[in-house]
Amino acid sequence: FALDLVTSGRARDAFDLNRESSKMRDRYGQHSWGQSCLLARRLVEAGVRLVHVNWPREPGDNAVDNPLWDTHAQNADRLEDVLCPQFDVGFTALIEDLDQRGLLDETLVVAIGEFGRTPKINDKGGRDHWGSVFSFALAGAGISGGQVYGSSDKQGAYPASDRVEPGELTATIFHLLGLSHRSIFLDREGREHRVAQGEPLYKLLGTEPATRDRCPSTGDVARVPPFDDRKLLNTDFAAEIPLYPADGPSRPRGWRAAPLLAGDQPDGFGVKLDASTRTNSPVEGRNVIIGLSAAGSDATVRVEKGATAFLAQEVRSPFAGHYKLTARVRGEGSSSNLYDNVFCANFTFRLVFFQFTDVAKQPTHRKELASVTFRPRFAERASGDYETIELTRNFSNPNPGSNFSFGLGLGVALIVEKTTEGVVEISGNAGPQQALLRIAAVELEFIGKERDNDVTV
Repeated sequence: FALDLVTSGRARDAFDLNRESSKMRDRYGQHSWGQSCLLARRLVEAGVRLVHVNWPREPGDNAVDNPLWDTHAQNADRLEDVLCPQFDVGFTALIEDLDQRGLLDETLVVAIGEFGRTPKINDKGGRDHWGSVFSFALAGAGISGGQVYGSSDKQGAYPASDRVEPGELTATIFHLLGLSHRSIFLDREGREHRVAQGEPLYKLLGTEPATRDRCPSTGDVARVPPFDDRKLLNTDFAAEIPLYPADGPSRPRGWRAAPLLAGDQPDGFGVKLDASTRTNSPVEGRNVIIGLSAAGSDATVRVEKGATAFLAQEVRSPFAGHYKLTARVRGEGSSSNLYDNVFCANFTFRLVFFQFTDVAKQPTHRKELASVTFRPRFAERASGDYETIELTRNFSNPNPGSNFSFGLGLGVALIVEKTTEGVVEISGNAGPQQALLRIAAVELEFIGKERDNDVTV
């Protein structure tokens, strides 16, 4: 029956998602998981009796420490950036769509994984395998909605009430299919087996919602934004989002900098978001500048060896493989002499890949993995004259076949550091003085993994 159905024109047509409206496809989410859920609805509608929607791997996702939902590292980041923005949209769309089409009453939807995750966060910010307690969701086919069945202890480690065994879930599924959960089948050796070792969860069943009461959500929608598969956000600084302090929390995502120069106190050595196009500046777009500024007549800026200013962002959902990091930059200053003989002569400019070294994910605590040093050209014109700095790196384990771990996460940065002996000093006594690196964009491309033909199994 199943083979005849799949080879029929009706089932073949179900695989043609182009028959759906753009609005419906957007409702499910324009990603593999969402479109798989939409395909599931189309297959059910075509008469297919059993549909399995598996979570798809993302390009490059073949790690052992953070693949799919197996979040042994960076658990919170994977949930917020990748997993929940896709699952929450696609799953709710499937339930609503089945209901609106009158299919939910005869369709059982089961959302479940292999096992739970440890209640304790490990040293990579991840959660490991945990079979003692985990949850699943049931909808349709006689399940009474609007209820939570069972509970765990306050650590989320062990069942506290209404413990459910795997056999009870299996028995419930068979019961809702109209099959006896006490049925017996024979294996190839003629041995008898029960289809389920347990009783159906009768408390879950009903023709009406378990309760009409509703409680307001206490979650923050901002913590689960629309799914975005870009590795970096706001790469051209066009969005009206501020630079966040480097010693602050890791959320919301975005650019972090230190030291930050305030708009009303521009004097010093540090980083500033420049949106001066609104005041008729010839510089195009919103940029970030890193450098020295003594704008006031009584301003004097002194910078000692080792002083550092940087712009950084955490890479979203990094996988092992090849990356290309690029930055569009140019040099500026009150004069080419100040820029070349003071700024460039005493400061080093670097484009960097780094790894976070503390769970707070503050870029001030980092381990550099790769960098390239550059000297930005001084821009003679008021606009243009940008150059592109590039850093490519392959992150893979030197032992073929083994996983490369980013631990607490991967970050990128533009760093300007005073590397010469002594103190650099500029003064605004004779007029505003500045020397700076202007950054128009920072972009990151995940190229993927290259096949290593020397690896044999």
